[in-house]
Amino acid sequence: MGVSDLPIVIHFWARWCNVSKTMLPHFSTGARKLAGRALFAKVETDKEASLAQRYGIECVPTLVVFRSGQEIVRHCGAMTAGQLGLWLQPHLQKST
Repeated sequence: MGVSDLPIVIHFWARWCNVSKTMLPHFSTGARKLAGRALFAKVETDKEASLAQRYGIECVPTLVVFRSGQEIVRHCGAMTAGQLGLWLQPHLQKST
């Protein structure tokens, strides 16, 4: 199983949004806990406006999960690290 088989979780956030800034450490904690089962990335929507537009990001924070280049699920709003883990559970690679 290669890295390319892993789902990719992208956290779209904005510096002006307190809710999405509050979620950053939770996202980082979740990413550490789930390392090897998914890839994690953060996108600051103001710096990457074309990317945010391309994926139709209408609120921040928004979490989007991709597998094989296809979006499989998205969530608008903040989550704790625990909620993130539960939400991602069905989409993660099974740990061996």
